[in-house]
Formats: sequence, C-alpha cells, structure tokens
Amino acid sequence: MSTLFNTLTNPKRYVSLIERELQKNRLAPLSEKRDFMKFIPFLPAELKREIFKCIDFETRISMMLEKRPYLVRGPERLPEETLNANQQNPFHSLFSGSDMAKIYLNGFVKQIFEYNEKTRRWGLKSDSKKLFPFDNIISIPISQAVNLRAGTRNVIYNNTAHSALDVFRKKYPVNNNSISVRQGEVSSVPICALSLLLKTNYNSEIDYYFRKKGFQFMIAIDCYIQNKYEQARIRRANARRERQLRNENLLMLNAERETRVYNKLKERADKKATAIAREAATATANAERRAAIIARKAAIATARAEKKATAIAKKLAIATAKAEKRATAIAKKLAIATAKEVRNNEYYLNQIMGFGRLNL
Repeated sequence: MSTLFNTLTNPKRYVSLIERELQKNRLAPLSEKRDFMKFIPFLPAELKREIFKCIDFETRISMMLEKRPYLVRGPERLPEETLNANQQNPFHSLFSGSDMAKIYLNGFVKQIFEYNEKTRRWGLKSDSKKLFPFDNIISIPISQAVNLRAGTRNVIYNNTAHSALDVFRKKYPVNNNSISVRQGEVSSVPICALSLLLKTNYNSEIDYYFRKKGFQFMIAIDCYIQNKYEQARIRRANARRERQLRNENLLMLNAERETRVYNKLKERADKKATAIAREAATATANAERRAAIIARKAAIATARAEKKATAIAKKLAIATAKAEKRATAIAKKLAIATAKEVRNNEYYLNQIMGFGRLNL
C-alpha cells in the first residue's frame, strides 16, 4: 500500500497498482482484508476520477445514498422528521412543485422516453428499444374461444420492464410544468422514479441499464440541488447588495435632505446676516451723515465763534487803542497840567521867596 499511495505517477499506473492490490485483497483471508474506500478521499482529484471509473454502479449508488439519505426509498428510508431536520432535505425545504416537475421530467422521463410530435405520443428512445424487445404471444380471439378449430394469431405486448416504466410515466404525467398528483405526494414522485430504476430486477443487461440511468438521475438531482443552493446564495447576495444599495441610497437621500436643510438654513442665515449688515451699513451711514452734519454745524459754530472772537478781539483792540490813546492824551494833558502847575508853583515861589527860577 505504501507503493500505491506514495508513488506519484500517471493515472494508468495508479489503476494498475490498484487492480493488483485489489486482487491481493480478494485472495487474502477475511481477517486480513482491508477497506480501500477510506483511502480514496486522500488521493489526488485526477486519481479519484480514474478510481471512480473502476467502481461498479452498485457501489457508486450506495456511496451516493449514504451521503444523501433523502433519496432513499423503502424500509431503509429514515423518518421524515429526521430527514427534514435543519432543512437537510431539499425536497422539503428547497424545491417547489415546478422544480420537482423539472427533475422528474428531465431526469427520468426524457432520459428513457422521447416525445413524437406527429403521433403526440411518448415512445422509448433508440437505446432503450434495443433492451426492451416486444413479447410475442400466440392467442385465440375471445369470440372464437369455444371453437377448438379456430385459428391462432400473434399478439405483440410490450416488454415487462417497458410496461413498468410506461405505467409509472402515465401514472404521474407532467402538465403545465407540474406533476398531476395530489399536493402531498409531489415530492415523492422523483424519489419513486429513482427507486424504480435502482431496485427493479429483470436481467443483468436491463439491471445495468437501470442502475446506470438511476445513477445519472442521482447525479442530475445533486447538480440541480447544488445549482439551486448557488442560486439561493446569489439571490441572498443580490438581496444583501440591494439592501446595501438601498441603505446607501437612503444615506445619500438623507445627506441630500440634510444638505438642502443646511443650505436653506444657511441661505436664511445669509439673508439675515445681509439684512443685518445692510441695517448696520445704513445705521453707520446715518451715523456718519449725522456726524458729518454735527461736525459741519460744529465747524460753522466754531467759525462763528472764531469770527465773534475776532470781532471782539478787534473791538477790544480798538477799545484798547482808544483807551491807550485816551490814556496818552490824558497823560499828556496831565503832564502839561503838571508842568503848568510846576511853573506856576515856581513862579509863585519865586515871587514869594524872591529867588530866581528853580532848576528842578
């Protein structure tokens, strides 16, 4: 086994080694037999595919059913509560009626039968006709059954396997993208069709054909399930993106609304500030005009006061000059009078004292 799982060669060499080991295992006693299936998950993907080609359909089907118990039909099927727990059963939680009709029609009916547009009937496909030959039965007409000399005729009947498939198809027809059956039985139709392919036994050739079709049907169901899960994931991702986009749009709308409110408030504030500034400018202009008028009045008053002061000063100067002139005249007169008085006094003294003129 070390050589088998440690040698990295091409897939053909792997297959030859596997065949040799399996041959040894078949010849070994029961106590020494090994389970080679547990080593498969640890192999490369290319080798897994090569090994899977060498596994018979019975083993492949058992492996598929072990991982997908909801496809099991019969006494081995688990209780519905166990299968449907935690939404593990896609036929119960994932598929709609149209989905199960698509699975049944495309995975079972169209894989075995084909629809003839001219006759408007379903018939076996060419590969199925070779496996299901008609049965020829020699029969006597009922009307001549009492006549021992009546002639016989050949009656052609469908093969038993063909009849079983055809009866199942007719029992569950698909109309308008839905299976014509009671609502509670829709989910069981694809599983019953799969069970018909997996559990019907006729001969080795037909059984192999049925198992192959059943395995392909299981693969198709599994692919459809994965596709539905992926679609659901994409829808959730799209819904999440739509919610994010909607939230972003709401945020943008809120931002735009807040911007509009802010712009309106700013416009009002700007208008109010403009009005206040205009009022302040008007008040300043009025104050300046009043100040100018007051200054002009003050200048006029100052000029008048200066003019009056000049006039008063001029009058005062004239009065002072007149007073000085008058004082000078008075002083002159007084000097003259004093001189006269002195002369008179000298004269009188001379007269009295008999002296000559005094040299004062």
